[in-house]
Amino acid sequence: MQIKYLILFALLSLSPFLAKAQSHKALAHAGHLALQEANCQAAMEYFESARTKRPTNTNYTYFFAQAAMKCHAFDQAEKALQNILNSNKPDTYYQLGRCQKSLGKYAEAVQSFEKYLSAQPSGAFAKKAQTEIANCHFALSQIDDSPYHIKNMGKKINSSYSDFAPVLRGDTLYYSSFRFENRKDWAVPKRKISKVVYSTQGRKGRPLRYGFNADTMFTANLCFLPDGSGVYYNHCQYDKGMKVRCDLYFRQKKKKRGWKKPIKLRINNPQFTTTQPAYYFDKQSNTPYILFSSDRDGGQGALDIWMAPIKDQNQLGTPINLTKINTQGNEITPYYDSIHAQLFFSSDENLNIGGYDIFQVFAPMLSNIEADITPLPIPVNSPADDLFFVPVGDGQKGFLASNRAGSLFIDKQNQRCCNDLYAWSFEPPPLPPETTDSIVTTDTITPPIPNQPKLETPTYTVTAQSMLDMLPIRLFFDNDEPDRRTTATTTRQTYLATFQKYYPQKEKFIRSFCRPLKGDEKENAQYEIDDFFEYDVKEGGDNLQTFSRLLLQALQNGEHIEIILKGYTSPRAKTDYNKYLAARRISSVKNHFTTFQNGIFKPFIESKQLLISELPLGEAQTPTGISDDLWDRRMSVYSVEASMERRVEIIDLKVE
Repeated sequence: MQIKYLILFALLSLSPFLAKAQSHKALAHAGHLALQEANCQAAMEYFESARTKRPTNTNYTYFFAQAAMKCHAFDQAEKALQNILNSNKPDTYYQLGRCQKSLGKYAEAVQSFEKYLSAQPSGAFAKKAQTEIANCHFALSQIDDSPYHIKNMGKKINSSYSDFAPVLRGDTLYYSSFRFENRKDWAVPKRKISKVVYSTQGRKGRPLRYGFNADTMFTANLCFLPDGSGVYYNHCQYDKGMKVRCDLYFRQKKKKRGWKKPIKLRINNPQFTTTQPAYYFDKQSNTPYILFSSDRDGGQGALDIWMAPIKDQNQLGTPINLTKINTQGNEITPYYDSIHAQLFFSSDENLNIGGYDIFQVFAPMLSNIEADITPLPIPVNSPADDLFFVPVGDGQKGFLASNRAGSLFIDKQNQRCCNDLYAWSFEPPPLPPETTDSIVTTDTITPPIPNQPKLETPTYTVTAQSMLDMLPIRLFFDNDEPDRRTTATTTRQTYLATFQKYYPQKEKFIRSFCRPLKGDEKENAQYEIDDFFEYDVKEGGDNLQTFSRLLLQALQNGEHIEIILKGYTSPRAKTDYNKYLAARRISSVKNHFTTFQNGIFKPFIESKQLLISELPLGEAQTPTGISDDLWDRRMSVYSVEASMERRVEIIDLKVE
């Protein structure tokens, strides 16, 4: 069984070129074929052309509306269906009700569903119509006064295509974006694929580096192991037309940077999709699991949520269907919040106010769910599709994906085509007046389920051992800095002084390296250099200051610490000069520690409670494969490869 993945990826594509000489029957036939291949945009254009040729043929209008609904173009579908209410199509009122519900016109939707039932009390959609009436009444009973606040994350994060699957690690947001062209695609025009992108501190999202993304397949849905040592994710491929099938993969992180080769997991089945991994640890059995959504055999409906034990990082055990939460419809985008012991997921079958709504269930053990499944309130849920609900930290803020009104779009005629990322925050209601009998505090409210117990969050004490997690810290330098053209082995400059002169050179490096390049090659090179300055150079400076503050706390707690430094250079100069240059760079880092906060480390250094050591200068390395051509400054100075070698690393930390 193949799935239609439009809801998750908003797989919009321009239709094939329409031949002017085609008959209305040929156009309608092409429209049906496009629907079978999940290419709703092409189907809309074919049926629109067919009904233009034969305005009295209500079938063409009906199928145009069907295609528009699959593309989430509910405004166009509603108008089309209203034009054929008196036709011989028995389920027109039911389909109209679905459109109106998706547009948030709940009272009108109830009337449409009731008209369908009055004419077709035993019709094919009678039971569904009754359920939808209940859903609409539920939506009308909701009052938008919940403590949740929702904000679109803006154009630096979102694109006109779908952006989804947010994951926050530290200050970096990873997510998937369906905006990249499959350059080797045979289709005309070429179809889009998704790639994993990242954004640090709200900066513009950029594709993940080090060869993580595939060029001809979808890459999406990151799920990091808690210690960051590896990641589960999806590669997906087009099957027929716009249909997509996904497989689970695993990649281990290299010790320094980048990723090891991808491993396709044996749990995949080529006849089904296996997608959207999420991590869950069962405390009772002391077993880690991966949650995922799949339409494989043995489920309750179409897409179900499953969990499989992690046997080792590369392989999963036998999958288990979460029968408590799965329905005959679709359940997708699972996320387990271990702090509050809650599972979040989206469903289009449970009591809902839109297409996909987000639900929660309190579940310390997913193998034995006893609590009721509850939809999240407005405005978390909306008349549109709401997916990928991810709490962050203590659960008072997080992210979700939605194609609700206000999301970016490709075409004005279809403003609900695509998912954007939204940030949500939970603000408890105001405190009641204080009385002598009782005092109510915000500690009694635990988002996102105020009545559910909150599990304890571990606390940590800063020690030298805890700082090892930051290593190695890489500190980058401009070419022949500090103190150019000298054989001195020391400098008076501090590292942060050299950083403050080097970091603003980003635009110069981009211009100098990218000048001869064009098109995509130039754009990719600009991204690489920008990423190097933002996520290597700047990260090094930030990490050094954070490390210094943690080091001070550890020393004040009585730790005796030795820091070990190592210097590197690019190969432009001769070996002897490079040794002197590496020594100067190490000297600038030592100066940082002797001058930090007006010399606060000096007593620790003088008492030898803090030692700063370096590897012998003979071990300063000049790797092969990097340009040493003095006349080719573009490659030997301004390239990322050469720039990466001009550094000092804090490589180790020893505690006596």
